Amino acid sequence: MVGRFSSLLDRAELTQALDVVWTLVRRLNRFVEETRPWDLAKDEADPERLDEVLYNLVEGLRVTTLLLVPYLPRTSETLLGALGEERRTLAELGSREGGQSVERVPPLFPKIEAPA
Repeated sequence: MVGRFSSLLDRAELTQALDVVWTLVRRLNRFVEETRPWDLAKDEADPERLDEVLYNLVEGLRVTTLLLVPYLPRTSETLLGALGEERRTLAELGSREGGQSVERVPPLFPKIEAPA
């Protein structure tokens, strides 16, 4: 995925490269629906499974954010800072060890209220 993204970006095929990112985003959303981490957090029988799910979600978010740096540089910086990611180079899923802390982030795209 990262190689395909890089190749498309190098050829200035920006829309197609962004489609690669959206594929990952959709997969992460499906993963959340399938694994239901909120249920795993309530079930103390298998804490290792919760750790595994949370690692995969944060890792997916980290890689997705690195892919989005060319499109959303400021927002990506905020999110990568909260994830404790110092690099700004593309990375494959699973290329970072687990165990890092994640900071709480205010809404990245706050709702804009229409004037009354």
